[in-house]
Formats: sequence, structure tokens, C-alpha cells
Amino acid sequence: MRLTQFDLNLLVIFETVYAEGNLTRAAEQLNVAQPTVSNAMARLRASFDDPLFIRSGRGVAPTPLARRMIGPVRQSLRQMQSTLDGNMAFDPASSDRTFTMSIGEIAATALLPPLVILMGEEAPQAKLRAFQTDRREIKEKLALGELDVAVDIPRLSSHSLNRSPLTAGDYVCVMRRGHPKSKGALTLEKFLELDFVAVSSRRAGSSLLELAVGRIGGRVEPALRTQYYLPALRIVESSDYALIAPRSLAAQFDVAAKDLPLVIDMEGTWLYWHRSVEEDQANVWLRGLVARAWEEVEG
Repeated sequence: MRLTQFDLNLLVIFETVYAEGNLTRAAEQLNVAQPTVSNAMARLRASFDDPLFIRSGRGVAPTPLARRMIGPVRQSLRQMQSTLDGNMAFDPASSDRTFTMSIGEIAATALLPPLVILMGEEAPQAKLRAFQTDRREIKEKLALGELDVAVDIPRLSSHSLNRSPLTAGDYVCVMRRGHPKSKGALTLEKFLELDFVAVSSRRAGSSLLELAVGRIGGRVEPALRTQYYLPALRIVESSDYALIAPRSLAAQFDVAAKDLPLVIDMEGTWLYWHRSVEEDQANVWLRGLVARAWEEVEG
């Protein structure tokens, strides 16, 4: 098949049908009549000698060839759109665009409140979708345009991604206000006497707290271990337990935050985007907004 003989608009229709799984909804999304979509699909089937979609329930399901095609098609459409957008001014005040962000619980708790306020001031009609994406899928979703940006730790390494640091791994020891050991500087002796809540994504094995104490020849056995910071912070607010938490997150709660008396090797937070949208004015604006929101978090 010669590219000069192929109507690239058909790829837009293909991608929309794939996303919607229904020709009627695809026509509504494209703001065209359903026969237009049906005719386009007939031309695509003839071009690729494959049905591409088969009836499934009330919609359609992609064939194996369509599933193989969708990644390259989406990436190509994304890059073409980014090239066009990069040469066009972006006006946040009038934009109704929906921005998508991958972000985890810790960063979201600190970042989203000021980010939403800033977005409401500058782009009142814009929308934000923020959710956590499996780290193994972030690179692909950024490339396909399913994500605009991602906030994550510095483990995403790829020549196709650009990144910028938001914060270093600045952690503190958190206790309730009025805790017996919250007065004055937190010495190593006082630190090792605390009863800790350890937060770790792993169900077994040593937490970062235990590893750090072990490196100085000490030993600490957490009284409670959980995967989530929010319930851990609520527990600390109303008990004599202590917790190692990001300074930016601790600032969101009514707790005493003490500088650590030992080094705990925590990872910082970075902002990622695909290199194809480096000059995309909407993406440039979003990245700037995230950076400003993080500055407000850190005061």
C-alpha cells in the first residue's frame, strides 16, 4: 500500500472506534454521522484486508491485527498533533482540555490541592484526571498520549522521556503534638526509643526505616506496618506512635515534624513527559503549573 494513496483521516476514525468500542459512540465523539464512520471502516477493511473489528455484545471488539496497529497509530497521531500544537499558542483561560496525570498517593496528597486551585484560577474550564499508573506502563502511556505527565520517583529511565526534579527525598520524623519526645531536638537515643509505624509497599522484608537503623548498628522493630501513609498519619496524630514521612506530606497534618538524627536514603520526586511534547504549549503550561504548585507545597 502506498502512503500517498492512503487517507490519513481514516486513522483518526480507527483510533476513535478502538477507544469507544462502538460505532455510534465513535460517530458522536467525532461529530459525524454514523454512515460516515461505517464507510471509513469499510475502506480500512479493504486497505488492510482484515475486518479490524467484529461484533461483540452491543459494540465491536478489535481483531488481533487491530490490536497490533493501535499502539503505532496512537503514537503517530500523538506526534502529529503535538507538532501542530507546538506551533499554536495555548490559551489556558479558554481551554476546555482534559489533562491526564499519573501520580501516587503520597505526591497526590501534597500536590493536588494547590494544583487544583492554580488550575481553577488560570484554566477554569480545563479538567484534570489524576490516577496512579503501573510504573511499567508509564513510558508507553506517555508515548501514546494517554498521559500528559507523570509524577514519580527517579526510576523511569528512557531516551524517549524528559524529566525535571520536583523535590529531593526530604523526610522527617512525625509525632503527635505533645508527644513526650517531641520537645527539643530529636537525638538518636530518643529516636531509637520510639514505637514506629512503618510504611512500605512490600508485605515482607525490611522497611527503609529498619535498613537505615541497621546501617548504624541499631535495631528497630515497627509496631505496625502498612502500605499507606494517610492511615499511618491519622494513627500518629492520636497516639504515641512515630512515623518517617515526606516533609511535604507531614505539613498537611497537625503533627510535630522533627529533623532526623540519621540518614535515611529516600528517593525524591520527578516530573516526566514524553519528548514529543517538549514544545507542546499546553504541556509546557501544565508542567509549569505543576512546578509552581510544588513550590507552594514546600513553602
